[in-house]
Formats: sequence, structure tokens, C-alpha cells
Amino acid sequence: MSWRQGLHATAAAIALAISTAAVAQGPGRYWVNGTNAKEKASYRGTITLSKTGTMTWQIVEVTGNDTVEGFGIGDGRTIAATFVARDGSTAVALYVANADGSYTGIWASDGDQDVSTETLKPE
Repeated sequence: MSWRQGLHATAAAIALAISTAAVAQGPGRYWVNGTNAKEKASYRGTITLSKTGTMTWQIVEVTGNDTVEGFGIGDGRTIAATFVARDGSTAVALYVANADGSYTGIWASDGDQDVSTETLKPE
């Protein structure tokens, strides 16, 4: 590889890093579309990701008349969270950022045998 080819490869890598960094992810409000595997039902709403520390998060999801609050850890590209519902049941979730600024999420409640899914898209 010549020095010019190396320079072009380096410039391309920097451009990709800058374009990826410019995509919104992390703190903000998102539209959420999900499928509850246990109930075999879909749902829609909003979810707000708020950074509370270096790698800690508050998460508030509103679907219909239900509001669920959670606590998470992660770097913004990946967030692991736990939620407690009004009835005292607990759930865990994992959100992974996509290149377009959305998140793909999976979650399960205590006792579930299947994993449910969510997609978060920036408002």
C-alpha cells in the first residue's frame, strides 16, 4: 500500500467516524414501537433517556396510560436497564444503538419465557 492509499484509507475512516458521531443517540426522547411476546400484542408510545451520571441513565417509558420508570447503565451505544412496574413486577432490557440514531431493544419480565422487542426512533 502506498502512502497515498494509506492516507485515503485514513481519511475515509475519519469521515466515517465523524458521520457516525453526528447521528443522535443517547439522551433524548424517542418514539417506541414494541411487541410484547407474552401477550402477543404490539404497543406504541414514547421513551425518554436521561443521563444521570457518567454511565448511568433514567428511563421513562409511556405507553397508553402506563408509565414505567427504569434505571440503566451504559455508554449510550449500549444501555442495560431494569424496570419496576406498578404491580411490583420487574423487567430487564438491553438497548443497542443503530447507525441511524435509533435503538433496537429486547426485554423480558420476571417469569417470561420469551423475549419481547422494541424499536426506539428519535422524535
